[in-house]
Amino acid sequence: MKKSFKKITSAVLSGCLFFSLAACGGNGNEPAPDYVVTEKGEPVEFASLSFDFLGGQDVMPIGGFWGPYDSPDLVVDGKKLPELLDEKYFELVHEAGVNMIVRFQDSASFLDTTYADKQLSYGEKYGIGIFPQIAEFETFVGRSTSYKEGDPLPFPKEYLKDAIDHFAEYDSFLGVSFTDEPFAYQLDGLAEAYRLVDELGYGDYTMYTNVLPFDVSDTVRGGYRPGEEMGVDEYFTRLFEEMKIPFISATGYYYTGVDTPDENLAALFDSLSGMRFYAEKYNIPLWRMLQAGGQWNDGAVELPNRDPYPSAGETTFDVNIALAYGCKAIQYFPLIQPTHFSYAPNGTYNFNRNGILGANGEKTMWYEPVQAANAQIAAVDHVLMNSASIGLIAHGEKAIVLAKADDEEKRPEFIQEGSFRQLVSVEGDDCYIGCFDYKGGTALYVVNYDRKAQANISLKFGNNYGYEITQSAYTYEMTGTQVDLTLDEGGGALVVLK
Repeated sequence: MKKSFKKITSAVLSGCLFFSLAACGGNGNEPAPDYVVTEKGEPVEFASLSFDFLGGQDVMPIGGFWGPYDSPDLVVDGKKLPELLDEKYFELVHEAGVNMIVRFQDSASFLDTTYADKQLSYGEKYGIGIFPQIAEFETFVGRSTSYKEGDPLPFPKEYLKDAIDHFAEYDSFLGVSFTDEPFAYQLDGLAEAYRLVDELGYGDYTMYTNVLPFDVSDTVRGGYRPGEEMGVDEYFTRLFEEMKIPFISATGYYYTGVDTPDENLAALFDSLSGMRFYAEKYNIPLWRMLQAGGQWNDGAVELPNRDPYPSAGETTFDVNIALAYGCKAIQYFPLIQPTHFSYAPNGTYNFNRNGILGANGEKTMWYEPVQAANAQIAAVDHVLMNSASIGLIAHGEKAIVLAKADDEEKRPEFIQEGSFRQLVSVEGDDCYIGCFDYKGGTALYVVNYDRKAQANISLKFGNNYGYEITQSAYTYEMTGTQVDLTLDEGGGALVVLK
């Protein structure tokens, strides 16, 4: 059985921790650089999770929730909806820069793996790692479970072993998708599921669980069951201490319309701050699930039409602020619009509400922004996947108010002085700056606060340094005491000191 991932709990040591003006490991004949080479210290430890199939520790997982599926026999405007569980749509997902799919509408069964075989085969062809789900397992840890610790399993455990053994024949198999957003009453069943895979010897695989976000109420966490409310600390203790889930992934959808008030995004920072706290507590990486569109239709009703949201700038900002916070995976919900999300009044359909591809197989307004954001991730992930997040700087009145950076108790990750190591000060438009230790050196991820307009930002440094800068998936180098950036709406740039 192959190992599908590598967990990193400390920074990778650089070949030379301390630099002089001469190049590290040089032969002495190389010309000295025309800038001051920054001294490197002992690398700061961090947690990460990478997958060999995706490219190893330098490649960030970029996931999608709801992959291509077997379309229902549905005719719309005289045309049958296309079969989405087809290589054409896996190719489109690949071209969008997505390298991992964590869930599908179509589940495998212990007795029938047809859907999973297609998912894994197409994933293998297009370099997309797959987390298939198993219907009987879904029921076991699903919303209707009444399983309590010590109860007999509702299926022979050999069935699970046989299914995983079969999936493991594919290099694209990363692990099984266990469940999504488990309530408190599901945790006994979920704990048994994790215990079972360990007993069967599949600890080298990652069993995927996306959890309820930090900022939901105790009542929601309890599954709206009177007397079963559960606080966030107890909930996360069971998940990450008892079950030892190796990453913390949670949903967070904060755009509620085309005119989402700016202050509403304070909840985004609430969630990121809280999730970051628990990621550090349990020494596990932070993953982010963000929205590609809105207007979820979980009730499968004829949902009235609204203008689509979030905007391209808001989507870009969502990705970049997650990177600045130190997230080591980005995931989009939904990747492919489920058919029932498209139900509109009077028996009509709206295929442009959500997903990078609609249920009709066509690209939505989020395809290109997601594609561009993923291209930027692919250009910077070798740095961010090997960096420790130290904190963030909020610059500008609006950015500070939104992040509540002046409240140290609420936002301990924000650096109050507005400076970090060689960075002396920040000037220009409102922004956030993620501050990182990169193999003992300094890296900064700068994010435009404004989701509707460009920003001009100047980073002031204490000496004439050299910089490697990546924005819009393009990398260039410069020297000087100042780095001037022009960032698009919600855009981000990585600055690495040489």
